[in-house]
Amino acid sequence: MVRQCEPSKSIVTLIVFASLRVGEVLALRWKRVSEDRLVIEERVYDGEFDDVTTDAGHREVPFDERGVIRRTLERCREVARFLKPEDLVFANRAGNPIDRHNLLNRQIKSTALELGLPKHIDFRSFRTMHSSLMLRMGARPEVTRDNMGHANIDVTRNVYGQLVGRAGGGGDAYRGSNFPGRIGVP
Repeated sequence: MVRQCEPSKSIVTLIVFASLRVGEVLALRWKRVSEDRLVIEERVYDGEFDDVTTDAGHREVPFDERGVIRRTLERCREVARFLKPEDLVFANRAGNPIDRHNLLNRQIKSTALELGLPKHIDFRSFRTMHSSLMLRMGARPEVTRDNMGHANIDVTRNVYGQLVGRAGGGGDAYRGSNFPGRIGVP
């Protein structure tokens, strides 16, 4: 039976639906969660905070039309021990950032294996999923680039859009699915 481990479920949901990097999710503070969007300004890596790496990384991420991001954050708020504006949405027991390595190795990989997913799954796998789904649905590459916070369209197309060509098919089958809801389909 697959465990419903939190916060990994919520973190993966935000990576896939909001196209956040794991360091951006783990650095997300309550003051940067507004009524209809997330404001991405910082990241955390191995416990150290800094600004996102590029100007394109500084971005506002609107919530999806289906409300997945909103419901995920509402669930997080209901169980959070730290709720001040400066507090992290995903904090350990001491209020500090969750260790990405422990999260991946102790929760996400074990759950992925139980689900029959590859053992080499990592956080980038979920961003690749987001990009590939957007491009398959017919989103313009420029919109996907902006959602992901890439400075260069080539990164979006060549690195993260790698599954689109192999999966086959166009965006028509996905247009009515409304995932992730802000994709810029013409």
